[in-house]
Amino acid sequence: MQQADRNSIVFCNADLEQPFISHDETMWEYLKPELSRCLAELEIDASMSAKVRSVLVKILAGGACAIEDVTEKLGISKRTLQRKLNEENTTFQKQLNSTRKMLAMHYIRNIELTTNDIAYLLGYAEVNSFLRSFIVWTGMTVNEYKKQGQGKDSKVKKKAKSETAFGLE
Repeated sequence: MQQADRNSIVFCNADLEQPFISHDETMWEYLKPELSRCLAELEIDASMSAKVRSVLVKILAGGACAIEDVTEKLGISKRTLQRKLNEENTTFQKQLNSTRKMLAMHYIRNIELTTNDIAYLLGYAEVNSFLRSFIVWTGMTVNEYKKQGQGKDSKVKKKAKSETAFGLE
């Protein structure tokens, strides 16, 4: 190893031509669409806010919604994340609320889930906390929102499957 201006790894061309020993075409076909979507998101918006929202979308359904959960996934310190979000005139809490609102709207418009299920998928410990937040976001209850027909132009509602409910479409 040498002291340098940048980090890099150099590979021989012959090594790059070697096939992966653990190559699994079925697994690749399963993962490829989600990986492509994630890469496209990174290319479109490389802001820290977008990175935080992207991580939150992936971890909320598992009940992880603390700033420490996000910093661990991003590989940065809590203070660094707060500083970078502040540079973008936002906060972690604003990004969390924005992500929860976006996912709540998606779940209500596109998937038949109970309010309890939606609250759980958004990382709320109590359904009442979700219901209060939803009213703050939209000015109406979940049932009023559904009745108003906000999702008329959306996809046909489909029964929730674990893959869909957890963002693995």
